[in-house]
Amino acid sequence: AARTQNDDIYCWGSNGNGVCGQGNTTNQYYPVKVAWEIPGTTTRDYNHTWKTHGGIKKWVCAGVYDQHWMMVLDGNGYLWHVGYNNNGQAFNANTTGNNAGWKRSEPGTHTYTAPSIATSIGTNLNGKIADFWTFTCHDSSSTGYNSTYVRLDDGTTWYAGAGGAHYRHGFGDTAAHTDPVRISKM
Repeated sequence: AARTQNDDIYCWGSNGNGVCGQGNTTNQYYPVKVAWEIPGTTTRDYNHTWKTHGGIKKWVCAGVYDQHWMMVLDGNGYLWHVGYNNNGQAFNANTTGNNAGWKRSEPGTHTYTAPSIATSIGTNLNGKIADFWTFTCHDSSSTGYNSTYVRLDDGTTWYAGAGGAHYRHGFGDTAAHTDPVRISKM
């Protein structure tokens, strides 16, 4: 993937999880602009820009084997994702992937508006994300353990994604967490 001066993101190569945002899983042999999903439709918008959302503060392309996804933190404090989401790493309280184009990650809903969405302990994450880390690790069986951490503007750290035998998320258990949960000691 590559980012242009105008904050467009282009993707090419393996597209098995729809990370190229074209509404399909066809491999892309040349760079294509990642589209925007228009909520409630099967239409993709190629003219929408990140400037509408305060620009791109940070973007990451992650994955291993056949599990690929991209995430963007916009200038207004919202996460966006496209592609694979097997462990809830898209921070949207489910494990449904997205091949239709950029979709805002919000626990429980997916809209361009800014509803007040509360997480499992009652903190509204929308528009308050200051930074994020998304990554994968894998075992010898090619299983990906995909995870995302976010730091809110109030300094708290939250997690969504895989569990696993190595207590990687810092909660003292090995459970997966598709609903974002706060890490109490960070």
